[in-house]
Amino acid sequence: MGCWFTKPLTTAVAAFAASPLASSRKPIAASVGGAASPATPKSYTPVKRRAVAHEPLPVSCDLRFRCRKGETIVESTAIYASSVTIAGCEDCLIVLPCVVSKVIVLDCKRCAFAFGPTSESTEMRDCLDCTLVTWSAHVRVSECVNVRLAVCAPKEENVVIDGGAGATSASRAMDATYEALETQLAQAGLAESIGEDVVQLAQSCGESAYGLLTTRRPSLMDVETPIRRTS
Repeated sequence: MGCWFTKPLTTAVAAFAASPLASSRKPIAASVGGAASPATPKSYTPVKRRAVAHEPLPVSCDLRFRCRKGETIVESTAIYASSVTIAGCEDCLIVLPCVVSKVIVLDCKRCAFAFGPTSESTEMRDCLDCTLVTWSAHVRVSECVNVRLAVCAPKEENVVIDGGAGATSASRAMDATYEALETQLAQAGLAESIGEDVVQLAQSCGESAYGLLTTRRPSLMDVETPIRRTS
């Protein structure tokens, strides 16, 4: 018979084709997904995507009001104030119905303030005969006299009054609102945690939030703002 390597290539191929080994091999089409064995289609599971978030906040700005007297200031609901500082103002109405990061009010007299959802804190110090209406993660009032508060906060302990005298709060539900409030609460991260009613502080002044802004001077009724009474 001789060695395979000593025979011509054609002779070797012919000998292999006639051997039992060649007849036992399966056709290539049957073993690789031809007509004899169709491929099983793969299952597809859609990717679960997280819920679409609310509109992103606009570019931030810093707002500062110092030593204003007898002014009415109303900002747009479309801005985002990373910080708000109000100092030394008298007889002013300042309405900021927008998302705010942090608010500081210092040494003001006979003023009314309304701030939109505040993600960090609202602080009022050394103020006399002022009104504050806000939706805020934390509120601190220090060394103030005769300050009327209507505050929505996640927890009652998030509102702190230090020193001073005559600090009061609205005893009814927070009945002040505006069209963009719900969206802004979500943007500030307060939509799930903040309550609908004002936090009860010290003694009750017997007025609702909207009443605090409209029944005293300076009054919300003297200027056009998006803030309205809850229906």
